[in-house]
Amino acid sequence: MLVNHETRSVRLVTSDESQSANAQTKTLSGGEKSAVQLAFLIALAKQSVSPLHIFDEVDVFMDEGSRIKNLDLLLKFGLMSKPDKQIFLITPHSEICQFIRENYDAKDVCVQTVSKVAPT
Repeated sequence: MLVNHETRSVRLVTSDESQSANAQTKTLSGGEKSAVQLAFLIALAKQSVSPLHIFDEVDVFMDEGSRIKNLDLLLKFGLMSKPDKQIFLITPHSEICQFIRENYDAKDVCVQTVSKVAPT
């Protein structure tokens, strides 16, 4: 993460085993960008004193395997932080709800689903 105090901007720089450390996020796929953004948000949440964090559709461009892997990390972060932090995850992907129900204790994680939104 590169912070420019003059322009009040932040630039994220990413790399993996096959890339140099200066790979820019514009070269990443949509799913890779979503994963980097989620990692950045988790890092910010770790430093935040706020007891409440809402993640809205952070998994939108991820494929199913990446979605489950990355959101599993988010849930583990939430469980490690408890009782200090509450995490709300909003996603349109029903497989996440199924994954949570199958892999997490109901006393630790609450899953609420909305099947339809009533017309206004």
